[in-house]
Amino acid sequence: MKSFKDYSQKKDKKNEIQLKIDSMIKTGFNKVALLDIIVNPYSSSNGLRAYFDANNIASNSIEKIKKALEKRVPADSIAGHFVYSEGPVVGGDTTLKNSPSIKLIKPVYENNSIAYRNKLNKKIFEILKEREEKLLQGALKTQFPFALIDCRLCDKIHGLDECDIKDT
Repeated sequence: MKSFKDYSQKKDKKNEIQLKIDSMIKTGFNKVALLDIIVNPYSSSNGLRAYFDANNIASNSIEKIKKALEKRVPADSIAGHFVYSEGPVVGGDTTLKNSPSIKLIKPVYENNSIAYRNKLNKKIFEILKEREEKLLQGALKTQFPFALIDCRLCDKIHGLDECDIKDT
């Protein structure tokens, strides 16, 4: 029997995941998806049979918790949901140490919140144009991978380490 505390912690975790997904959608990403990873015990079979058994273990672990997985992303959300279930094999060659199972739980849809994306894209375009000019002049050293964030501290879009306000 589960205590109320256990139930409320699971509910909070579920809400936290949904809030993060909603935040990514509102940020203007064109597609958002949740990837759950399941780690399973090693297959104890020998030879080629080990890979088939490992894949069966991986597939069965998804099926056993499918109802719970289907609740992690709301049905009306544009976010997708994938599950990668690891099917590890003892021994074997180094390139084939596992036989995974990958399942689509919910398809991904394009983010069409045009009003928000247009505003965000305009800001990003202006920043990228400014960066390109500085880069061509040799005044800016760009590191890759390159990412822009919508900073909550200074309420501006900028590179990862370029906030004028330091988080205390």
